[in-house]
This record gives sequence, C-alpha cells and structure tokens, in this order.
Amino acid sequence: MPFFTLLVFALGACALPRNGPDPCVITGDAPRSDVNRARAACAVARQRFTDILGDTPIGTINLSPTQGLATFTEGGRWILTWPMSSRLAGAVPGGGSDAAELRRFLDEQWQEVLPHELGHIMLGAFLYSPGRVLTGEYGTYMPDWVDEAVAISMEPSATRAERLAQARNFATPPLAAEVLGFRHPYSGSRVEAFSTRIVSSPPCDGPCSRERPTDTRIVTERVFRDGRVTVDTAYVAGEHPLEADPLARFYVLSYALWAYVDARGGRDATNTLIERLRRNPRDVGAILGLPGLPRAMPALEADWRRWMMTTPSGR
Repeated sequence: MPFFTLLVFALGACALPRNGPDPCVITGDAPRSDVNRARAACAVARQRFTDILGDTPIGTINLSPTQGLATFTEGGRWILTWPMSSRLAGAVPGGGSDAAELRRFLDEQWQEVLPHELGHIMLGAFLYSPGRVLTGEYGTYMPDWVDEAVAISMEPSATRAERLAQARNFATPPLAAEVLGFRHPYSGSRVEAFSTRIVSSPPCDGPCSRERPTDTRIVTERVFRDGRVTVDTAYVAGEHPLEADPLARFYVLSYALWAYVDARGGRDATNTLIERLRRNPRDVGAILGLPGLPRAMPALEADWRRWMMTTPSGR
C-alpha cells in the first residue's frame, strides 16, 4: 500500500419515521445542506449501531455556527453539538481558500468524523444504567478498545476495510492480549483533538518531486473541540512503519479485534461481550468462550493470528 490513512474519527439518507419519535432530531438554524448531511450521518451511525449491538438510542444533533464538538447524555438519550459547515470552514488552515481542499475536508468531517463521534455518544446512552457512572475510561466504563472499536464501526466500509488491511500488514503480528489491555494514548486528557487524520507516505521508490524523497513524510491533521485545526508535516528518516505510532496502533488494532469477534461469532458474540463487560469492565478474559471463540487464551491467540493472516476484510 503506497500510503495509509488513519481516520480517528458514512453516508446515507435519514428519513423521518412515519410513526413514533424522530430518532435523528436535528436542531439549530442551519442551512438545509448541513441538516441533510447531519441526517445522513445519523442514519448511517444508527444502522451500523443496530447491526452490531441492537436497539439504538434516539438523540439530537444540535448544529451550531459558533461551537465545536460537545456531547451529553441524559438517561438513555444523547445530545451531540456539531459545528456547521461555516464553522468548520473557518477553522481550515488558510481560511479554506483552496476550494478542492475545503470540499475534501468538509466531506471528511460530515461523512467520517461525525458518524464516528455519534458512535461514541450512542454507546454511552446505550450503556445507561441508573446510578452508574459512565466515565472512568477514555469514553464509557467499557475498556478503551471497545469504546473506540464501536465508534470506528460507524465509519464508511472502505475506511474500516483499510484499517483491517493496515493491521494485517504489521511486520510483527500483534497479540490479542496487547489489545485487551489497551489504554487510549490520550486517556485522561480532555484537551486533545477529537478528530485526528494521519497520512503517511513512505520513501519514493523512484524519482519524485516532494521534499526529502528518501524519508517517510507524515502529515497530521487535528480538529479540536473549539473548532481549531492544525496541520503538521514531519519527516522521519527512512521507512517508518505504521505500528511504530502509538495512536495509529491503538485505533487500528482496537477495530481489528472487534472485527475478529464479530467475524467469528456475529452479534451473539458482540452482545455477550458487552453484557460481560457491563458486569465487570476490567475482565480481560471476557472475550474467552464467546460464541465462535476459543475458551483458553493460547487457543484464542492462535485463532486471532490465523484470522489476521487469512481474512481479506471484515464487516
């Protein structure tokens, strides 16, 4: 693969239901195009969430011309504040003067980042239990890898397939035990970016016009909760493998392990995993003996390794 794209944070149509409450309430005096994009993102996230976990909590997307990302759960309902396109455009480096780059950036935020963030807040509402504190890990009381894997599951299918390809291309096959013990690299920090996109280009195989063609170029784009955007370009001498980046490793492997559980046991396995972790979020053995999965860790490690080596794609 000539490059990899890490999207730390899908497209569809969200029609109003004929009966009952609207599961995708959109508020804010936003342009129709933004309302439609918010409904599309909500529809995709809801469908994906239903596919992997079951009934999706209803909620509200509040489109704001001034605020960045903010999330809130009350009972089993969620509220997510999301910046309008005008707010996002104002945060793009250079003021969005490059029309093609601006379109790419806005499409990425609405079609990829917003469904990802909806996955996080939907999971929080889904896990609601009176008297139980949801926080404690990076997102909910679930292990960090589960929080992130569910959110990644809301992303477009091509993005998810790319993440699996990246995981399978690791030079050293990762252990499932490593993923089970993951803590988010930014765990405990609320000032980090909510959206991170890393594009890494390896050294050129032949002549190319870019600066330092014999080094790996890494472009990191971050969007912060207040709407700020930073884009940093760095060069690393020679080849810089993906697995050497802690953030990339966390996201790619968290989703890969979830995809493995889903591929082996389907929704029975993912639902059983969630129920076990509801009872004991610190149980690293909760994955053992799930439907379709081995009961002992050595056997699971061997099965995980086989799946990583032979499975071309995941759901």
